[in-house]
Amino acid sequence: MFKTCSYCNEEKDISMFSKYKRTSDGLQSRCKQCMNISGLKWRKNHPNEVINHNLNWRTNNPEYDMKWKNNNKSSVSRYDKNNAMKEGYGVYILIHIPTQKYYIGVGQLHSRKKDHFESLLRGDNECGKLQEHYNEDPCIGDWEFRVIKKWDERNEEEGLPLERKYIEEGFDKNPNYILNKE
Repeated sequence: MFKTCSYCNEEKDISMFSKYKRTSDGLQSRCKQCMNISGLKWRKNHPNEVINHNLNWRTNNPEYDMKWKNNNKSSVSRYDKNNAMKEGYGVYILIHIPTQKYYIGVGQLHSRKKDHFESLLRGDNECGKLQEHYNEDPCIGDWEFRVIKKWDERNEEEGLPLERKYIEEGFDKNPNYILNKE
Protein backbone atom coordinates (compact mmCIF):
# COMPACT_ATOMS: atom_id res chain seq x y z
CA MET A 1 0.00 0.00 0.00
CA PHE A 2 1.10 3.54 -0.72
CA LYS A 3 0.37 6.99 0.68
CA THR A 4 1.25 10.51 -0.47
CA CYS A 5 3.27 12.67 1.95
CA SER A 6 1.63 16.04 2.61
CA TYR A 7 5.05 17.70 2.90
CA CYS A 8 7.07 16.43 -0.08
CA ASN A 9 4.05 15.24 -2.13
CA GLU A 10 5.81 11.96 -2.97
CA GLU A 11 3.95 8.68 -2.98
CA LYS A 12 5.66 6.27 -0.59
CA ASP A 13 5.11 2.88 0.97
CA ILE A 14 3.05 3.10 4.18
CA SER A 15 6.04 1.72 6.13
CA MET A 16 7.60 5.16 5.57
CA PHE A 17 4.90 6.79 7.77
CA SER A 18 4.69 6.69 11.56
CA LYS A 19 1.51 5.57 13.30
CA TYR A 20 -0.96 8.23 14.42
CA LYS A 21 -4.26 7.15 16.01
CA ARG A 22 -6.14 10.39 15.28
CA THR A 23 -6.21 9.97 11.50
CA SER A 24 -8.61 7.76 9.57
CA ASP A 25 -5.81 5.60 8.16
CA GLY A 26 -3.89 5.56 11.46
CA LEU A 27 -0.77 7.15 9.95
CA GLN A 28 0.96 10.54 10.06
CA SER A 29 0.30 12.80 7.05
CA ARG A 30 4.05 13.40 6.61
CA CYS A 31 6.57 10.65 5.92
CA LYS A 32 9.23 9.87 8.53
CA GLN A 33 11.93 11.65 6.52
CA CYS A 34 9.90 14.87 6.23
CA MET A 35 8.91 14.72 9.91
CA ASN A 36 12.60 14.49 10.77
CA ILE A 37 13.51 17.45 8.52
CA SER A 38 10.72 19.67 9.87
CA GLY A 39 11.60 18.67 13.45
CA LEU A 40 15.24 19.60 12.95
CA LYS A 41 14.25 22.98 11.48
CA TRP A 42 11.92 23.66 14.40
CA ARG A 43 14.56 22.73 16.99
CA LYS A 44 17.11 24.95 15.27
CA ASN A 45 14.72 27.92 15.28
CA HIS A 46 13.45 27.36 18.85
CA PRO A 47 16.51 26.56 21.02
CA ASN A 48 14.95 27.94 24.22
CA GLU A 49 11.86 25.76 23.90
CA VAL A 50 14.02 22.67 23.31
CA ILE A 51 16.26 23.42 26.30
CA ASN A 52 13.25 24.18 28.53
CA HIS A 53 11.43 21.04 27.39
CA ASN A 54 14.47 18.84 28.05
CA LEU A 55 15.13 20.45 31.42
CA ASN A 56 11.45 20.12 32.47
CA TRP A 57 11.35 16.50 31.35
CA ARG A 58 14.52 15.65 33.29
CA THR A 59 13.17 17.49 36.35
CA ASN A 60 9.83 15.65 36.18
CA ASN A 61 11.44 12.26 35.47
CA PRO A 62 14.47 12.10 37.77
CA GLU A 63 14.19 8.33 38.16
CA TYR A 64 14.74 7.83 34.42
CA ASP A 65 17.78 10.10 34.37
CA MET A 66 19.31 8.42 37.44
CA LYS A 67 18.54 4.93 36.09
CA TRP A 68 20.16 5.79 32.77
CA LYS A 69 23.24 7.29 34.47
CA ASN A 70 23.56 4.24 36.75
CA ASN A 71 23.30 1.86 33.79
CA ASN A 72 25.80 3.89 31.75
CA LYS A 73 28.36 4.95 34.36
CA SER A 74 31.37 4.27 32.18
CA SER A 75 29.90 6.32 29.31
CA VAL A 76 28.95 9.22 31.60
CA SER A 77 32.31 9.36 33.37
CA ARG A 78 34.18 9.00 30.07
CA TYR A 79 32.07 11.83 28.56
CA ASP A 80 32.63 14.11 31.56
CA LYS A 81 36.33 13.29 31.75
CA ASN A 82 36.88 13.82 28.01
CA ASN A 83 35.03 17.14 28.03
CA ALA A 84 36.78 18.32 31.18
CA MET A 85 40.17 17.43 29.69
CA LYS A 86 39.32 19.01 26.36
CA GLU A 87 37.91 22.20 27.87
CA GLY A 88 40.41 22.58 30.71
CA TYR A 89 40.39 25.05 33.59
CA GLY A 90 40.28 28.78 33.21
CA VAL A 91 38.82 32.23 33.59
CA TYR A 92 35.69 32.84 31.54
CA ILE A 93 33.10 35.48 30.78
CA LEU A 94 29.39 34.80 30.42
CA ILE A 95 28.05 37.67 28.33
CA HIS A 96 24.50 38.72 27.43
CA ILE A 97 24.97 39.76 23.80
CA PRO A 98 22.04 42.24 23.46
CA THR A 99 22.95 44.31 26.56
CA GLN A 100 26.68 43.47 26.82
CA LYS A 101 26.27 42.81 30.56
CA TYR A 102 28.57 40.07 31.76
CA TYR A 103 29.66 37.77 34.56
CA ILE A 104 33.28 36.69 35.12
CA GLY A 105 34.19 33.39 36.73
CA VAL A 106 36.86 30.75 37.12
CA GLY A 107 36.75 26.97 37.20
CA GLN A 108 36.57 23.78 35.17
CA LEU A 109 35.30 25.30 31.92
CA HIS A 110 33.06 22.45 30.76
CA SER A 111 31.24 22.05 34.06
CA ARG A 112 30.96 25.79 34.79
CA LYS A 113 29.39 26.45 31.37
CA LYS A 114 26.95 23.57 31.81
CA ASP A 115 26.13 24.56 35.42
CA HIS A 116 25.52 28.22 34.55
CA PHE A 117 23.16 27.52 31.66
CA GLU A 118 21.21 24.84 33.54
CA SER A 119 20.86 26.90 36.72
CA LEU A 120 19.76 30.00 34.78
CA LEU A 121 17.02 27.96 33.13
CA ARG A 122 15.96 26.50 36.51
CA GLY A 123 16.01 29.99 38.05
CA ASP A 124 18.52 29.22 40.81
CA ASN A 125 21.89 30.54 39.59
CA GLU A 126 24.29 31.21 42.49
CA CYS A 127 24.89 34.78 41.30
CA GLY A 128 21.78 36.82 42.10
CA LYS A 129 22.55 39.66 39.68
CA LEU A 130 23.17 37.22 36.84
CA GLN A 131 19.90 35.39 37.52
CA GLU A 132 17.95 38.67 37.78
CA HIS A 133 19.33 39.86 34.46
CA TYR A 134 18.50 36.53 32.80
CA ASN A 135 14.95 36.66 34.22
CA GLU A 136 14.37 40.06 32.58
CA ASP A 137 14.96 38.51 29.14
CA PRO A 138 14.89 34.71 29.51
CA CYS A 139 16.42 33.71 26.19
CA ILE A 140 19.38 31.40 26.78
CA GLY A 141 20.40 31.79 23.13
CA ASP A 142 21.32 35.43 23.84
CA TRP A 143 24.11 34.34 26.23
CA GLU A 144 27.62 33.42 25.18
CA PHE A 145 30.32 31.64 27.18
CA ARG A 146 33.81 32.85 26.24
CA VAL A 147 37.16 31.73 27.62
CA ILE A 148 39.52 34.52 28.69
CA LYS A 149 42.48 32.39 29.84
CA LYS A 150 42.80 28.61 29.82
CA TRP A 151 45.06 26.08 31.52
CA ASP A 152 45.09 22.36 30.84
CA GLU A 153 44.90 21.54 34.54
CA ARG A 154 43.41 23.20 37.60
CA ASN A 155 45.49 26.29 38.39
CA GLU A 156 43.99 28.27 41.26
CA GLU A 157 47.28 30.10 41.95
CA GLU A 158 46.95 31.99 38.66
CA GLY A 159 43.22 31.57 38.01
CA LEU A 160 41.72 33.13 41.16
CA PRO A 161 43.89 36.30 41.12
CA LEU A 162 43.24 36.74 37.38
CA GLU A 163 39.48 36.36 37.92
CA ARG A 164 39.62 38.96 40.73
CA LYS A 165 41.65 41.33 38.49
CA TYR A 166 39.08 41.16 35.66
CA ILE A 167 36.18 41.64 38.09
CA GLU A 168 37.85 44.71 39.67
CA GLU A 169 38.58 46.16 36.21
CA GLY A 170 34.93 45.64 35.32
CA PHE A 171 33.76 47.56 38.37
CA ASP A 172 36.29 50.34 37.68
CA LYS A 173 35.47 50.74 33.96
CA ASN A 174 31.76 49.90 33.66
CA PRO A 175 30.10 49.11 37.00
CA ASN A 176 26.65 49.00 35.36
CA TYR A 177 27.68 46.16 33.03
CA ILE A 178 29.28 43.64 35.38
CA LEU A 179 26.97 41.16 37.09
CA ASN A 180 29.40 39.88 39.74
CA LYS A 181 28.95 40.82 43.39
CA GLU A 182 31.03 43.79 44.51
